This record gives sequence, C-alpha cells and structure tokens, in this order.
Amino acid sequence: MENGKRTVTPETLKMQMNDPSGYKKQIGIGNYWFSARYGDGVKDSTGNYYTTNFTEQYIERYSQADKDTLKAYNAKTYLDLWPKPEEFSVRKYGAAWGIQMETGSDLQVIFQKCEDIMKKRIPEAILSKPEVFDKVWDAFMADLEKAGVKKMNEQFSQLVKDRVKLWNE
Repeated sequence: MENGKRTVTPETLKMQMNDPSGYKKQIGIGNYWFSARYGDGVKDSTGNYYTTNFTEQYIERYSQADKDTLKAYNAKTYLDLWPKPEEFSVRKYGAAWGIQMETGSDLQVIFQKCEDIMKKRIPEAILSKPEVFDKVWDAFMADLEKAGVKKMNEQFSQLVKDRVKLWNE
C-alpha cells in the first residue's frame, strides 16, 4: 500500500504476466471463485480495485507499438476502439455462445471441424502474400463448405429460434 492505494510491484506484475499459473499458486489470488464478484477495473469505496486487473495496469504493459497504434486512433486502450455496451441491443436469446449443442450431434461435430479449419486457415490467410490471398481465402471457404458449414448454420439458427420462443413465452 502506498498512500492508501494498493500497488503492484514490478516483480509481481512480471510474474502475473509471464507465469499466471505460478502467480496464482504463489500469491493465491484468482484460485477460488466461490460466488459472484466484481469485474476487473471496478473500484471499492477506498479507491482500490477489487481485482488485480485494471486499466492502468494494462496500459503499463503495452509495448511501444501498442501505444503508438492507440495514439493514432486517439484511444487509451484497445477497449476504447470497441462499441460501447449501450450500442448493443438486448438479445431475446441471451448470448449465442451459451447455447448448448448436444454432445456428439452433427452440429457439434461440424462445429468442431469448422473451428479446426479456422485455426488453420485464418493464420494462413493473414500471413499470405497479397498475390495468393484470394487463393487461400477460396480454399478456406471451400473447406468450410465441405465440412458442412451451411448445415451447421441452419441447425444453430434453429437452436436460436427455439431459445427465443422458450424465453419469450
């Protein structure tokens, strides 16, 4: 504590950044989640943060390239570049990523295949030379089609419709 404010030593910050598991094991912070808690960046009545993750700490971690990029966009953090929460409408189905797929179903199998394809093809597309990008992209799209992405989208859309109906009756 310095002047009534919690501070993080450079050694602790380095451990937290470079060895999160070791940090949790040694310090104990973040090991247990017994109930609801405040999110990162929320201050208590004394002006201290509830968690060990807060905006100033993230800014301190930025590389010079990060700082230069953010400055070019007149932003302090990358979060400043995202839409604000009030810009999103309430979804009648909650968060789509929370919709469960039946284990072993066609939907789950196709979804996993598509994720595997994305993990391979997206880096390939990003790292490709401009003159071969279209070829890589076309192969990416062909792989997704072959895996059954259209069927997956239809089935997932039905799950969303089912949830909307259930939650709005």
